[in-house]
Amino acid sequence: MQLAHWQLRFTRSSAPWGRVKKIARELCAEMDGKPHFPYLGMQAHHHLATILRQSGCLEEAEEHSRRAIESSCQLEPAPYSQAIIRHELGVILWHRGHLDQALTVLAEVLRQQLSFLPVWHPSVLVTRYDIASIHSLQGNCIRAYTEFMDIWLAEQDLLGKGHHKTLQTRHQVGQILVEIGEVDKAEPVLEEVEREYRSQGLQSRLTDFLSTQHERVHIAAQRGKHVESHQGWRQILDKEQANLGARHPSTLRTHYNWALCWAALGSVPVARAEMRKVLAARRDVLGKDHFETVQAAKILVSLTRHPFREWGFGVDRRRNLPVNRAARRDIKSQPGRT
Repeated sequence: MQLAHWQLRFTRSSAPWGRVKKIARELCAEMDGKPHFPYLGMQAHHHLATILRQSGCLEEAEEHSRRAIESSCQLEPAPYSQAIIRHELGVILWHRGHLDQALTVLAEVLRQQLSFLPVWHPSVLVTRYDIASIHSLQGNCIRAYTEFMDIWLAEQDLLGKGHHKTLQTRHQVGQILVEIGEVDKAEPVLEEVEREYRSQGLQSRLTDFLSTQHERVHIAAQRGKHVESHQGWRQILDKEQANLGARHPSTLRTHYNWALCWAALGSVPVARAEMRKVLAARRDVLGKDHFETVQAAKILVSLTRHPFREWGFGVDRRRNLPVNRAARRDIKSQPGRT
């Protein structure tokens, strides 16, 4: 039993998602059949929820996250463990598009964390980061920008300029600048982040690295360099399809932008065909009411009704979700008895 637990911990960092999910599900089934090991059962469902979220299976992830929370309410583990379990639910709700629910959960997690952790503790900074990300998605860009800057300064002092968590936060600062149209200010920030990823040998953190490249392509698109941005998104899309899968939410965001870029280049029929693929996948993966699904549906209607309009990329757009941001927490910090 303990061997299976450690096998899961090792496999999460070394094997394809299909194998990881298979082992995690087997471990959950094993623990469910042994109710005299309740803490390990709680851990198993929490692990599986995280793995499912990271692989894009959000509905199933929420189910297992709630199972873990139900167990934690009965077992009453240490506050730190409770916060980790509830934090995962908040992130899943965020990625499912239930932003108000996610804010409620994460605000409660933050309140609980601050009752026993200092404000500069990495776990507190993770929760603050996620809350700021949701504010950005809701259009509260100045509030999010101020919070990200504060987190970035704290992480520079605590972790160092080149740490991947610090770089993720710095990326968010650049991303918001792109969001509000300050591309000249955003460009050096994102160039610095990508340069640090390369110099620190962090390109293996693929989703983070590609996310920064994605924003740099967006800058080219906002400047009207549609051929360059079309090529850039195609390269990112190929890497995401190979490593994350064609239906992963991050892959679908890149696919969405690549499809829209076809319209900007004057190939509206191709844009419509690709956007239909994005819309169908988002309905299956995210649900028909998710804001990204609604976004794709609206664009597809516009592409159909206005095939001859001039298409381009402005600043009025929903943001990409930072993929696997909750993985900022050290993977060894898992809920248990302590």
